[in-house]
Amino acid sequence: MNGEGKRILIVEDDPGLRFTMTDALEGAGFAVTGADDGVEAIRRLHGERFDVVVTDLRLPGKDGMEVLREARGRIPPPSVVVMTGYGSVESAVEAMKSGAEDYLTKPFPMEALLLLLGKILRFRSLEEENRDLKRRILGRSLFEELVAAGKAVVSGLATGASDMYFVYVKPAGTDSNHLPGGSLCRTAVSGASLAAAETAVK
Repeated sequence: MNGEGKRILIVEDDPGLRFTMTDALEGAGFAVTGADDGVEAIRRLHGERFDVVVTDLRLPGKDGMEVLREARGRIPPPSVVVMTGYGSVESAVEAMKSGAEDYLTKPFPMEALLLLLGKILRFRSLEEENRDLKRRILGRSLFEELVAAGKAVVSGLATGASDMYFVYVKPAGTDSNHLPGGSLCRTAVSGASLAAAETAVK
């Protein structure tokens, strides 16, 4: 698969396995950072952004569960894959209940790691597309609501008055006068009708 520069943090105290994983992932186009214990992993999480964290559960310093909790507290949080030895599957299942995406049982082929990362990253991409769509829909809804409110104000006001003011019309439920895109909606109203305009906008 093509990692397309996605950032992966590998947390593994076995230098041989860490090197093998790093080599395989970099060969697939990932940007890989390694940590040999939980303390180093958490330090990295505080200072850098990662798409996926692949961590052993048994680590010196701070264990994999602490790394998992720290990762899930990031904004946005990276996906987490835990690695566990044979016979420790219960710990991996517990990690998944705490927010890990999946687990790998050692030893595992690098192809299994690459396939799992591909699945996770595709899912993350779909989630991001869904969030973008929701943001666009929300922005359109706020704009339409504001336009409707502006029309209601204009239709209820007398025209031709000389003492004119600007009324800033805000979408319901927002604290900002700014529309999506950064523009402002300003409706000229007479001083005599200002109170009526404010009532219509509320």
